[in-house]
Amino acid sequence: MASPFINALMFAATSAQKSLLGALDANNVTQTELAGETIVSVLLMLRAMEPPIGGLKVSTKNGWFAGQGHPAQKMCTKSIWKVFISEEHLAKLEEEAKALVNKVLDN
Repeated sequence: MASPFINALMFAATSAQKSLLGALDANNVTQTELAGETIVSVLLMLRAMEPPIGGLKVSTKNGWFAGQGHPAQKMCTKSIWKVFISEEHLAKLEEEAKALVNKVLDN
């Protein structure tokens, strides 16, 4: 497999937004595609029997992003994007992931 393209960002979030992110249900994500690919999973915990991650991980065949409240900073949210196609695909995934999270938090 090719080397992945990875990016991580921190961005401001209110306490209410962090609480909402931590209380998400997979059903809150109604979008079916991300960066031109079908969403294959929406996870709230990484493995069965583990505690929730305080956010979500959304995966496609060739990439994923995770968004969660940052435990060390009360007002920040951490997002990580990882794709296996190209930097352009990473940029598209990043843009659409931000829109997806904003839509979920606004509802």
